[in-house]
Amino acid sequence: RSVLARIKANSKMDGKIDVDFSLPDKHTTKSLLVSEQDILKKGTAPVYNIPVILNRPEYTDLQFMPEGGKLIAGFPASVGFKAIGESGEGVNITGKIYDGKNNEVAQFSSVHKGMGAFELLPQQNETYTAMVLLPDGGVKKYPLPAVDTSGIGLRVRDMNDSLLVTVFISPAIDRNSEGFYLLGLARNIVCYAAHITPGSIRNEVRVPK
Repeated sequence: RSVLARIKANSKMDGKIDVDFSLPDKHTTKSLLVSEQDILKKGTAPVYNIPVILNRPEYTDLQFMPEGGKLIAGFPASVGFKAIGESGEGVNITGKIYDGKNNEVAQFSSVHKGMGAFELLPQQNETYTAMVLLPDGGVKKYPLPAVDTSGIGLRVRDMNDSLLVTVFISPAIDRNSEGFYLLGLARNIVCYAAHITPGSIRNEVRVPK
C-alpha cells in the first residue's frame, strides 16, 4: 500500500478536521483510504481507516461492444455499451454518435447501471466518435471500434417462440467459401445446427426455442 499524502492537522472546536491533498491522474482509487491517528499519544492511539469513494465523472470508462464482435462496413449493427465510474459501478449517461464529417448518425442513453445499446450502419473508410454527456454536465469524446471492410456479422432477435438469427456475409468472403455452419450451443452442447449456402449477403434463420 503506497502513501499518497501525510498531513498533520489540528481539530477545530467542533472536533472536525480539514485536510486537502491531490491525487495522481493515473492513481487506482478502488482501495483509497484515509487513515487517522492522534499523534500526541505516541502510537498508543488506535488507527481509524476511512474508505474514500471518488466519483470524478471525467474518469468515466466507456466500452462499446458491437453484436457479433465487430463493426463491418455496410452491415447494420446493434452496439452495446457500458459506462463505468471511478468506483467501478455503472454510470448513467446519454450521448450522440458522429461520423468523421461531424454528422450525427445515432443517439444513445443508458437504461440500467450504465448499460444500453443503439443501432448503427457503419460505412467503409469511416470513423465514429461518441460525444457523451456525463452526470456532472460535462462532455467527453470516446472513439468507437474501427470499421472492418469485410467480415461476417451476426444478429439475434427474440421473436417470442423463436430466435431470428441474421448472418451477414461480405461478398469477398462469400465467393471464396463453400458455405457456413450456424451452431447453437447450451452448456457446450450443440442443440441447433444449420448450413448456410453461399450466394447471399443477408441470410435469415429462425431457431425454435
